[in-house]
Amino acid sequence: MPTPHCVGGFRRRALLPTCLFLTAWSLESRLNADSVYATLVNSGQIIKYDSQGNGTIYGSGLSFPYGVAVDASGSVYGASTGATPVRKYTSAGGGGAVFSTAPSGFYAGGYGMEFDSAGNLYLAASQQIHKIAPDGTRTMLADFGPNGANILDLTVTASGNILAVDNRNQKVVQITPGGTVSDFVTSIGGTSGPAGIAVDSAGFVYVGLPGSQLVERFSSAGADLGAYVTGVNHPYGLAFDSGNNLYVADYFAGPNGGGAIFKVDPQGNRTLFAENADNIYDVTVQLDAVAAVPEASTWGAIGCLGMAAGLGFWRRVRAS
Repeated sequence: MPTPHCVGGFRRRALLPTCLFLTAWSLESRLNADSVYATLVNSGQIIKYDSQGNGTIYGSGLSFPYGVAVDASGSVYGASTGATPVRKYTSAGGGGAVFSTAPSGFYAGGYGMEFDSAGNLYLAASQQIHKIAPDGTRTMLADFGPNGANILDLTVTASGNILAVDNRNQKVVQITPGGTVSDFVTSIGGTSGPAGIAVDSAGFVYVGLPGSQLVERFSSAGADLGAYVTGVNHPYGLAFDSGNNLYVADYFAGPNGGGAIFKVDPQGNRTLFAENADNIYDVTVQLDAVAAVPEASTWGAIGCLGMAAGLGFWRRVRAS
């Protein structure tokens, strides 16, 4: 019997002192286990999809939800456009619990949101960007003033800066952790402006442009590299999985005017991942495994993995 090999470089939960023997097939299956969450706007729900696009309702109690995010522990958060708080869901089913409410002077609704490596949640809130601490306390990261901007989505880069799409002024702005704002890309999106944004593992930036019905790609310095995804209708939410596949939430591409999610592989090939009769605005991915590991075929018939307590296994976190 060959000597087992152990996988290194994983972020682990509490480990059992024993090893679990896995076939190459089961290892490969685990590495494709990312979960996709999306907002169903009209029903006020969050839907969870498995890696094959099979969906089940995960949470409810939102009012026109335009933002969804997942923290490092797997809890799911939903933001509504109305004057409602950000809600937190620690398990499937039900309306979750209030996580954060906007203080006086803060825009009460929210759009796209994302966590940084320290567990802070950043919320796109029309003319403002809010920073929400792990305990739900909010501070103002940036305030563009009444009618000064319309921030619909944001993403956190590996360096800790925030890139946010300003739909009103048709540009992408960069905000440092200290709140300094500068232009990253200007004059994009045509008459409707940009709506969604994401960054891949190499630092390239992707922006959803509903008016042009495409997703544009930019370098880490803001150089326009041209259209990356075409043939979409209203691309709003964007998110990457652990295999660097891009998920595009398309508000109107589903059946009877509903929504859809497209999956775009690293070569730019687009396939339909899921669709729903309700409109889909935002999408996020829970990264359940590290993609940068040897392929299953190199392990032979068996390998040795330290097994996490329960069935939690491994979780990849954003690089900082």
